[in-house]
Amino acid sequence: MSRFRITMFDAGPSSDPDGVITDYWWWSSDSRFPDTHAPRLTHSFTASGILPVTLEVQDDRKTTSRIEREVAVDATRDIGGRNVTIPPAFVRPQTVRYEVEVLTADYEGAGTDARVFLALYEKKERQGVVYGSGVMELTSPLNPFERGEKDRFFLEGRKIENLDHIVLLHDNSGSRPGWYVVGLAVKDTATGKEWVFLPDRWLALDEADRKTYGEFKPLASTYPAGVVVEGDRNSYNLTELSKTVFIVPSGIEEFYFTCGDGTKAMAVYRENGTLLGWHNASGKKRVVPYIPENEWGVKFETARLTRPERFRVEVWSENSETEQWIWIFPANWSTYPQAALQASLFFGFKNEVSKEESSNIFYCAKRIREYLMQLKADVVNASLPSLQYGLNSLSIFGPSPDSLIQDTLSTLVEQYLENQEGLMASLFGLLTSEPVSEAIGLLTTLYDAYQWATEFPAVLGTSVSEVSKVVLLKHLGESDLTLKQIDLLLRKAKELVKEAITALEENNPQRCDETLQKLKILVVGAHPTSTVLSAHQIHYGDFEIPDLEPGLPDYPLAILVSMEMVAIQNWRDEGHPVYVGDQLFSILPYDTITCTNAALDIFEPLFQEIAEFTGILVNLCLLEPL
Repeated sequence: MSRFRITMFDAGPSSDPDGVITDYWWWSSDSRFPDTHAPRLTHSFTASGILPVTLEVQDDRKTTSRIEREVAVDATRDIGGRNVTIPPAFVRPQTVRYEVEVLTADYEGAGTDARVFLALYEKKERQGVVYGSGVMELTSPLNPFERGEKDRFFLEGRKIENLDHIVLLHDNSGSRPGWYVVGLAVKDTATGKEWVFLPDRWLALDEADRKTYGEFKPLASTYPAGVVVEGDRNSYNLTELSKTVFIVPSGIEEFYFTCGDGTKAMAVYRENGTLLGWHNASGKKRVVPYIPENEWGVKFETARLTRPERFRVEVWSENSETEQWIWIFPANWSTYPQAALQASLFFGFKNEVSKEESSNIFYCAKRIREYLMQLKADVVNASLPSLQYGLNSLSIFGPSPDSLIQDTLSTLVEQYLENQEGLMASLFGLLTSEPVSEAIGLLTTLYDAYQWATEFPAVLGTSVSEVSKVVLLKHLGESDLTLKQIDLLLRKAKELVKEAITALEENNPQRCDETLQKLKILVVGAHPTSTVLSAHQIHYGDFEIPDLEPGLPDYPLAILVSMEMVAIQNWRDEGHPVYVGDQLFSILPYDTITCTNAALDIFEPLFQEIAEFTGILVNLCLLEPL
């Protein structure tokens, strides 16, 4: 009879080296266990549990000997007209906590409403001696074992030292008892030891072998680590900084690129364009780690990862094709996760920081100032030339934006700017200020990380270069100290970004981290979340930047941009003081506010592009690992 259908206690292996055993006596302090003198005992238990069991033997000389053990037994269940029970086992005294993950197939009818039980077993030591964990029920208030779902359980059981197999059983209860279980992982939370199983079969009375139970061995080779593309997770056994940035921990000898969607094919290329390998379509969903070794994907040996490397991954099917960059950092970056994440994004500026001033985005403020200074007043209508930034489709993320980072940054930047609203009101000596609110509201839009994959256009079309406009525009280009200081800070930011990229390429995480910390202070200050204005002050001398207003506090780039935006709103409401006493202005039929707004209609779009670029720097400097 199947050992799943009965619980048996057998004293047959007992022996007497100098006599003959004449009597056997089984008993237990637990009333569920029968008291008997039979050498072999079979019994049906009504509930699972751990029983203390004693076997005493007596030989032909009336000498007795006894042995006491704790034994795990299972309830006998009527399943489909058959008595079924999980096999008994001896148990060790130590209780441990097991973390169990179960994956149900994504097939029609694959989920179950039945009660599910699990027992772990060691290798058999000798005849009849097997240690186990005891029977553990996988219960959850969250309606587990639904189609295509992974469920996690924390179970108390007895300690297992050398696991050989598991028994998985459901009692066929509920309205939908049939169950297709794909995979299962068991971890001893005390030791970290983990075993992975791949049943990949039905446990159902109306399928195949008509059984609701099975015995399964752990996989001999388990998925070590890897990046999962288009799967239910982003990575496995890697330090995950975002959906596309990972660190390989120490001790990982190899990792894989795995396509989770088995209906698609995937190709992986190194940064130099060399094809690393293919992961062909299998037609079946892949859920790591519950996949056989031949489905793991494209392998990369960690020893070959001598510096942070960017891999290009292409995924396609008959109807779609996508491409994305995946960053993998060596283990020496493990203590610098923020630097790794930020550097992977700043790397998008690699070509930009090496461009000439005439086309370098970090010199946008300088070019705007030069453009404004060369304007000439002309009472006759004339067109102002269009100003090009020379920046085409600045895409920090590469071909596929990381929505997880974008979502995170949307929250971080919004909180940062909400905080700035109070700081600006304090800086301008205002209790409440509509211009401050308007400026911060506009900056929130300009700092939106979702704009990173768009082009910076030509920001100035054509406009009439009337005297009233040029007076203010030339003044802003020549004499606006805030704009001048922003220009100097942006140039310094370029130097620091270039230095950080170099440190990344040289696999120097400490230097990269130090450089990025310095850049953060330059852009958002050392304490960006502080509500105290003085906490945002920095010292331009620390960056070897000239201080254009030495009598006033030094502020980081983001604060300066906010100050200019608030000033623009104030000028629109009150007029710019440059017009006061201007002789040409006295002959024009316009008031100060009208002239100011006409000029700012030209200047503000220019400055908004500076603000938008600053927003990218603010985003990156505020970014933290997910």
